[in-house]
Amino acid sequence: MILLNNSIHCKEPEIKVHDEVFFKENFQDEEYSSKEKFICRSCNFFITMPSFNYYIDGSWEHFFTNPAHKFFHVRTFKRAPGCLTWGQYTLEYTWFKNIPWIYAFCGNCNAHLGWHYSYMDQEFFGLIADELKYIIEGDEL
Repeated sequence: MILLNNSIHCKEPEIKVHDEVFFKENFQDEEYSSKEKFICRSCNFFITMPSFNYYIDGSWEHFFTNPAHKFFHVRTFKRAPGCLTWGQYTLEYTWFKNIPWIYAFCGNCNAHLGWHYSYMDQEFFGLIADELKYIIEGDEL
């Protein structure tokens, strides 16, 4: 059993940490030494970095409208160590042709940040631009 947002869930779906090494090394890895970061707009938790941008069809920025007519500006990243994912992969309403998705949340406050996509050798995060803040370490938040 797991507890997510005060609800008990059994077995599937499961919460997955996508970069446990990141958390274990406590931000000491050279790969994470860049001062440029994207953090959660809700709680300021580290989510990802510009160096993890993932280009699809020549861009890492994409614009979509969901079936409820809500507009999303989505940025794609190869890695988002600060995200947790939850759910079972589905193709329903996928924005990237034939690539299933599950939900991606902030690993600290559980805010919905976007989606994780995975199919064969292609795996990436599509994160909602408005849910992230770009910072340069040393600047005030």
